[in-house]
Amino acid sequence: MIEVTRYAPFRIFLVGLGRMIIGAIPLALAALIVFATTTSTAAPSAADPPPWLFAAIAAFFLFIGLVIFSSGVGRIVSAFARNCYLRAGAEGIALRLPVQGWFGRFHMRESQLRWSEIGELVHFTYRINGIPTSRELRIRPRTGALIKIPRYVFSDSSDALQDRLHEIMARRTP
Repeated sequence: MIEVTRYAPFRIFLVGLGRMIIGAIPLALAALIVFATTTSTAAPSAADPPPWLFAAIAAFFLFIGLVIFSSGVGRIVSAFARNCYLRAGAEGIALRLPVQGWFGRFHMRESQLRWSEIGELVHFTYRINGIPTSRELRIRPRTGALIKIPRYVFSDSSDALQDRLHEIMARRTP
């Protein structure tokens, strides 16, 4: 089997750093709400919302901020994973990459698929209101779960990976 592309740890590190920065915004809002409600010296009036509402809003921002911030930390940690690869040959595809979980956790996914086991190999673009937001390569085995390879994990684009894998698949001996 030959290396189809290189693992891109610096790109994963940058994605994690961006998530940490975005996650810091709701964390700062939660801290601001707590600070503003605890240090206020004004006498409460009948028109003021109840204090539990501010606590609920702060808890919401805290939860959202922790989820986003910790996913950034997890991506940074997974950028230092070793032995990640995407290989292909006459036999099929061998894949090893970090897969994100909740609260910054990740696990290493290892897959070896024969060409006959692959039902579909296509790049996919996520869109929000018609605007492309991210891309990934999807490998759908005939049996088993869908394998998603985000764009930022490997150095080549999803389109290039798909084309290269289709070329290798076409050259194989039946």
